[in-house]
Amino acid sequence: GGAGGGEPAPALGAVEQLMRGAGALCLHDSLQDVCAEAAMHMLLQELQRAVEVRCKCIERATLDSAKPSTPSADPTSITPILPDLPQPNTSGSTIASSPVMILFSGGVDSVLLAALVHRSLPPSVPVDLCNVCFDGGRSPDRLAARSALEELCSCAPDREWRLIEVDSSLEQVDVHKQRLL
Repeated sequence: GGAGGGEPAPALGAVEQLMRGAGALCLHDSLQDVCAEAAMHMLLQELQRAVEVRCKCIERATLDSAKPSTPSADPTSITPILPDLPQPNTSGSTIASSPVMILFSGGVDSVLLAALVHRSLPPSVPVDLCNVCFDGGRSPDRLAARSALEELCSCAPDREWRLIEVDSSLEQVDVHKQRLL
């Protein structure tokens, strides 16, 4: 999920609550029932554990790929698996790649995943948010992603959040369908 009907994701305020470590996360006023809150809290705990496991795998993979001959390597740091990427519209300069990239529509699910990743990684690790648009950069998901990025930046200003905007067409997808699937 994306935002769908052209409106930004409604649960962005809940991101701040999650990122600040609030208890049970209520997305709607009608969920005041104690059992519903407990179930949501348990679900968030399980989602957090699942994200932490994946982030630990990233850490292990990057540490295993580090050269053992580097005596001053910091074992708590996370290095990217992918090489540095060239920046668009510049010649020769690069940006360091991130060990994490989230396919990011700006909808509730991708924002929640970004918040959980934030809680699982050291603040010095950048997080790439990849948004794909098939409407010349004007889709509801693109607008929602930009809005969600602002919310993430305000909730976690010490984290480097990088929105990567990919513009494509359905014709391009059709041409590369065999390779993509």
